[in-house]
Amino acid sequence: MTNTERRGGTAPTLGGRYQLERPIARGGMSQVWRGTDLILGRRVAVKLLDHRKLSDPSFIERFRREAQAAARLHNPHIVAIYDSITESDYSALILEYVRGLNLRQRMDDELLDIPTAVGIAGQVAVALQAAHDAGVIHRDIKPGNILLEHAEPVDVLGPVIPQVRVTDFGIAKAIQSAGHDLTRTGIMLGTAKYLAPEQVISGPVDARTDIFSLGVVLYEMVTGSVPWDVGSDLATAMARLDTAPIPPTCYRPELPPALEAVILQALARDPADRFQHAADLRAALLATNLRPAPPAISLPRIDRQPSFATYRSTRTPARLIVPAAIGLAAVSLLALLAVRRDSGDHAVTTSAVSIVEVPVPTTDLQPRTVTLTGLTAVAYDHYGDSEENNNLAPFAVDGHADRTKFWRTECYQSAFAEIPKPGVGLIMDAGQSVNLTGLTLLTPQTGWTAQVYTSPGPAAEMATAPLERWGAPLTNLTGASTSNQVSFSPIQARSLLVFITSLTGVPPDSCFGGRPNSRHVDIIEATLLGHS
Repeated sequence: MTNTERRGGTAPTLGGRYQLERPIARGGMSQVWRGTDLILGRRVAVKLLDHRKLSDPSFIERFRREAQAAARLHNPHIVAIYDSITESDYSALILEYVRGLNLRQRMDDELLDIPTAVGIAGQVAVALQAAHDAGVIHRDIKPGNILLEHAEPVDVLGPVIPQVRVTDFGIAKAIQSAGHDLTRTGIMLGTAKYLAPEQVISGPVDARTDIFSLGVVLYEMVTGSVPWDVGSDLATAMARLDTAPIPPTCYRPELPPALEAVILQALARDPADRFQHAADLRAALLATNLRPAPPAISLPRIDRQPSFATYRSTRTPARLIVPAAIGLAAVSLLALLAVRRDSGDHAVTTSAVSIVEVPVPTTDLQPRTVTLTGLTAVAYDHYGDSEENNNLAPFAVDGHADRTKFWRTECYQSAFAEIPKPGVGLIMDAGQSVNLTGLTLLTPQTGWTAQVYTSPGPAAEMATAPLERWGAPLTNLTGASTSNQVSFSPIQARSLLVFITSLTGVPPDSCFGGRPNSRHVDIIEATLLGHS
């Protein structure tokens, strides 16, 4: 393809066979065009290397490896490669054309329903298992590399799960290949938000690396957020080395616990704690037994008066249909009895029956558990100098889980690793009285213990109150992991206090001027759950 063709004029043609029509995607080192194979008369996708990269041998080599790796893979969920062309002024891959969107575009438009997210992740797992069986690790699994093939509408009960195709093996590494390693120590390839910890530190990678990245994608599909996103690519990549992800149910409380467990296992920092094979991850997803609710069925319109007085929406919750029908039958029976009592020995006719309209209830029978927003926070140091890094307290409830912005206790040093006072803590204020039902704490340290108290009073008032004003502790917390979640029976309160009483099990870090046995606790993010 000449520079004249690239600038305009006639449609550019590669190798006298592949005609480029229009660009459809752009990446960091390449551009993808929709094209036509003039010999076979079929539509293709042409991945064209950025001409500015042609002088870089490492990028040319990565392009060549993509062709070799992808050519070895044959699976319905992997984009097929048809051809590879390298000339003096361009390099290109000729790929199967997939009509539809990529997952990034789909997620930008809407939050996926849970069955669809699980269905997509399961198909990606099938593709990864096929690649791993062929000795290839993708190493750049992200929404932009997951294509969702367009399908014609069909009449089914439940959501239509799109056909998934995984593409872009540009930085894939053959497990058994020898020779120059393009991802040697010191070079971190991939997309920061989806990297596995071993990729961040340029460690060895294997199939479990792709499983971690797929875990990040699944987390984002069901929550709308990635587990780590702290600004720069470097900070985002490093955050996963010492910060646990916020449990997905903090964003989406209706998420099934079994699915949350699958996601968190896929995101385990240590590869040994993850699923060992993509097939294992898929099996675990299937075992969650997610049964999508059938959608509303459109019936032919009949011009008649509605049977009920009012509707809140065009779809009546299924749990309300049976009680409403029973209520209507009961009212009708009472009307019949009343007519029979008043009619003596006369036969009852349908014209003598009065029908009473029964409105459908318009309120949910069960409250929903939601993540409370708009929290404020203050430090609690009634038994000290009333100063416990107060200026940092708001960072504990800012909703970002940012490892660079968090609340920290002061550093305590003693031979027994205990806090030299009854304790110290953090108060979270919901702004009004609500039904509190749970708490999540993200802390890089483990081994601490704490008590949880609640109060109807505001945080500013309760920050100077002794524990007696708080009443009996609601529950106890032990920092067994970096992500601690506790649920409790709904309690009406405005403020919640996490009162740290012991640092006995916290590993010393010599934070107190380098002295031994010095310890502290960081709260990266605190989340309150309550009834809406």
